[in-house]
Amino acid sequence: MLSTRTLTVKSVGDRDLLIVRDFDAPRTLVFEAITSPALLQRWLPGPGWTMPVCEVDLKPGGSFRYVWRKGG
Repeated sequence: MLSTRTLTVKSVGDRDLLIVRDFDAPRTLVFEAITSPALLQRWLPGPGWTMPVCEVDLKPGGSFRYVWRKGG
């Protein structure tokens, strides 16, 4: 299991947050974990939650869509 080393959250302006988190893992693995819908669905929902819809469009101007459900 990979561990988190640090987490920093900072307010930037009136509506934005800058979240910086260091991982003891290769960059490519971390990038894959936060951009691959199949991997996001495995780790992002907390206990008791599912993510039946996970869409990620990485191109410039793209978007993401997560649908979360409580329970099975």
